[in-house]
Amino acid sequence: KAWLDRARAGWGAGYGPTHPVSLQLVLAGALLAGAGGDWARAERGFADLLALKEAMFGPDHLDVSDALANLGAAQTNAGNLEGARTSLERALVIRERELGPDNLYVGHTLANLSAVYSRLGRFEQAIDASRRALAILGTTRGERHHDTMVGHAVFAEVLESADQREQALGEFELALELAGEVGSPSQQLEFRLQI
Repeated sequence: KAWLDRARAGWGAGYGPTHPVSLQLVLAGALLAGAGGDWARAERGFADLLALKEAMFGPDHLDVSDALANLGAAQTNAGNLEGARTSLERALVIRERELGPDNLYVGHTLANLSAVYSRLGRFEQAIDASRRALAILGTTRGERHHDTMVGHAVFAEVLESADQREQALGEFELALELAGEVGSPSQQLEFRLQI
């Protein structure tokens, strides 16, 4: 935070609000808030960034999808699930159009959206989004990659929330197996506890 405050003091007044340096300062502030667990402040920061990018590029630009994806993550963590759903669905539409339906960033967006759908009780949408995310992550990253491990864990959580425990167990077992290769000790423990 001290370094960000120094950067704002040194650069903040020298550039307009839509200058790339100014946008980076807004992004850094929102990321820092999220890293510190202040999700309400992170949500406000990402909302500010989204407004700036929409003013610069229009509502359907790829750069806008990045702001939407970050905003959706902050909204999820802040408990604003309907806001997160709206943000992530918008990001998904832009990313599918601009990057193609099987792009890594489409997969990440689908994984995040599936968790939101699950928390909203929209289990059919959650399972569809999670299954698609896992397929994309496995194709783009490979079956033995950290992102794919997380994809299995997200799918398992969605299935468990939808009361499909047997399938969820299989996904948790796959996540645990991968965690032994590409995960952290805390992830190994988390997945083991689910089994």
